[in-house]
Amino acid sequence: MNDITLTFLIIVLLFVFLLFLKKFVKIDYCVICASISLTWISLLFLYWYGMYSNLTMLAVLMGQSAVGFYYFVQKHIKENLLLFRLPFLLTETWIILFLLGGVTVFDKSFLLIVLSWFAIIILYIYRNNKKMNIIVKKIIACCKNW
Repeated sequence: MNDITLTFLIIVLLFVFLLFLKKFVKIDYCVICASISLTWISLLFLYWYGMYSNLTMLAVLMGQSAVGFYYFVQKHIKENLLLFRLPFLLTETWIILFLLGGVTVFDKSFLLIVLSWFAIIILYIYRNNKKMNIIVKKIIACCKNW
């Protein structure tokens, strides 16, 4: 059995198990999200110890979790905090790359992310300024009604 088929099988088995387990625990969670996350967390440890080598599969699964977490956070925060979506998503992506050994803390991309956070924080602080408010509203509305 190849590693892609095995990975899919692990996800399916975890899905069935976690769906069954959900009846008995009082924690509300997304079974698909938990199945994917537990799979890539396990595979990441195996990758770090040289026992798993399909970096593409690992990155895809981690990316699915990043996007899922992004949408979860987006759904549960106040609208004015949606201003932070871009630096948040970039940070998630950078963390995945860091965990996979694709970047280091001293990478220029890290500086770019810090600068994006700084810029958005400045916009957030001055969001009630008439000119800044126009920019803030455009950024928040960027993903609406498309």
